Amino acid sequence: MHAPAHASATARLRALSPLSPPFKAPETSVRAARDDALRRTGGAPCAARAAPRAGAPDGAPDGARRGAARALLLRLLRDMASWAAAFVTIAAAVGTDAGEDLVDLVHSVWASCESLRLASTLQPSRRNDVLLPERMVHSAHDLFATSLAYFWCDVIWIAVQRARGRAPHLWLGRLAHHAVQTAANAPVLLSAGRQRRIMSAYLGLAYTAELSTIFLRLSRLLPRLRRRARLDGALLRWLDCQNRRALLATFVVFRLVNFPICGRLIARNRAELPRAVVRTHASFATLAYVLNVGWFVRLARRRGSQSAG
Repeated sequence: MHAPAHASATARLRALSPLSPPFKAPETSVRAARDDALRRTGGAPCAARAAPRAGAPDGAPDGARRGAARALLLRLLRDMASWAAAFVTIAAAVGTDAGEDLVDLVHSVWASCESLRLASTLQPSRRNDVLLPERMVHSAHDLFATSLAYFWCDVIWIAVQRARGRAPHLWLGRLAHHAVQTAANAPVLLSAGRQRRIMSAYLGLAYTAELSTIFLRLSRLLPRLRRRARLDGALLRWLDCQNRRALLATFVVFRLVNFPICGRLIARNRAELPRAVVRTHASFATLAYVLNVGWFVRLARRRGSQSAG
């Protein structure tokens, strides 16, 4: 019978020591010798056996996590108050319906610019495909938090309107969108370190979908502009036609084409993210894509009926 390889390696270390037999070699030396012997015999090194599972929690204390969640909630409430103040101010000047469209247009333009800025800084990564640079993490956090606060404000506004017996424009679709966006943004805002950089990369790409929302809101604002500014009918029809073309084009590129790319990034990085986050993001990304397909069909039919008319 032969002695185990790791036992013989330890014996050799003791034999080489000038000290008495009770002396124990340093733990790191013993572990290195064992690892070397185990590699030769086909075993796994000690460090590999002790490595944590990919996607495991980072070990932050519960108190620190609760503190971060409270800070995020306060941030969201502050941003919601800012959005509400902006809406009240604009609605007092131009009316409720136009104010709603204008505030949404402001959000879409701002979110589009920020998401394009984030997308332009993504770094190629052999391990993750793309990764958000560390210097852009704060900007991504601001985008996701401020935007989520706007969507929550819209949920409250829809609830108020429904309580008054009114049906806001596309209110069911908006509620579904805001639920999807909450599920997408919240895990990123509560994450840290490399996981936040990974999630911010594909969520920042997904946010470029706000480009199509710009033209969607303009399609509702142009008729109001005609009544207020007394634009020529032919000019308005031309502007509306160009706007709808831009709407369909941006919808295809930044929603129907871009979202599968984001889904691929979720799958590509699933080993480095918590399983619950991967399941949530993958599920709601699929739901968002289904919603986008439905909206696109509706927009295309509307354009077709107007062209026929």
